[in-house]
Amino acid sequence: MTRDSRGSGHGVGVAVNLGTGGASAGFTVQGSASKGSGASTDVTWTNTRVQGGRLLVLESGGNTILRGAVASAPQLMATIGGNLDIESLQDTHQYRSKDQSIGGSFTAGVGVSGSAHLNHHTIRSDYSSVTEQSGLLAGDGGFQVTVGGHTTLMGGLITSSAAAAQAGLNVLDTATLSETALDNHASYSASHVSLGGGYSRGPGGVGTDQQGRAATAEQVPGTQLPGYHGVSVAPPGVINARDASHSTTQSGISAGAITIRDQAGQQARTGQTAAETIAALNHDVLTGQDTSHTLQPIFNEQEIKAGFT
Repeated sequence: MTRDSRGSGHGVGVAVNLGTGGASAGFTVQGSASKGSGASTDVTWTNTRVQGGRLLVLESGGNTILRGAVASAPQLMATIGGNLDIESLQDTHQYRSKDQSIGGSFTAGVGVSGSAHLNHHTIRSDYSSVTEQSGLLAGDGGFQVTVGGHTTLMGGLITSSAAAAQAGLNVLDTATLSETALDNHASYSASHVSLGGGYSRGPGGVGTDQQGRAATAEQVPGTQLPGYHGVSVAPPGVINARDASHSTTQSGISAGAITIRDQAGQQARTGQTAAETIAALNHDVLTGQDTSHTLQPIFNEQEIKAGFT
C-alpha cells in the first residue's frame, strides 16, 4: 500500500497582533503547504494442515517440502525417498513514511511582521516473526520417519507427546541432518524536526503559538523570543522515538532414537559429527506446546504521530 499526499492553503485578511511589547495591526497574508509519502507491505501466512484420524502415513519417492505446513496424527509414519525440508514461515510488515509541511504569515500596517515554520518527520518500521511452526506432529503413537537423503529443519519441528517420547516410540533415520533457528524481530524508528523564526518591525515582537512555532500572530502570552534587529529564531524542536525487540524460533525434535547414517557426509555438510549434531538438537519440544516465541508488533503509527504534535 502506498500514500502520496500534497496540500496547500492561504488566507488574506485584516489582523491585530498582540504581543508582550505592544500591538501591530494591518493587512495579513497567510500560507501553508505540505507533502507526504508512505508505503507499507504486509505478508501473512496461514499453515496448510493435513490431519490423520489414528495413523497418518506419508510416502514419497522424491523430495518432500513442508513449508508453512503441518502434518499431524496420533501416530505418524513417513518414508521419504529424497530430502525432507521442514520450514516455518515468518509474517512480515514493512512501513516507511516521510512528511513535510511549511507555513508562514506576513502582516504589514502599523508595523511589519512575519513568521515561517518548517516541520519534517520520518518513520520506519520493520517486523518479521513466526506465528506458527511447520512440522510433523505426532501424539501418543509417536513418529517413525525414514529419510533417504538430507533432513533440513528451519524453525521446523518433528514432535510427539511426552508419553510417546518416554515409551521410546519416536524414530528418525536420515542420511544427514541440519537445523537452523529463525530470528524474529520488531523495530521502529521515528524522528521529527521543527524549525521556525520570525521578523517584527513593530511593537508586537515574535513569540510562539500553542504548537511552539514562531509566530507574530496568535502568540501565547509570555513567549516572546529574543531578537536581533527584529529577527527572532525559535529553539529547534527535535523528537526521536525508537524501540526494538527480538526472539528466536528454534527447530526441535522430541526425544527418541535419532540415526544419522552418512557420517562423512554429515561432517562435510555441517562441520559436525553425527554425535555432535544429535547432542546439539533441541529436544525440549512436544506436540501441543507453543515453542514459536512469536513476537507481537510494537509499532503504532497513531501514537508516534501524536507524540510529534
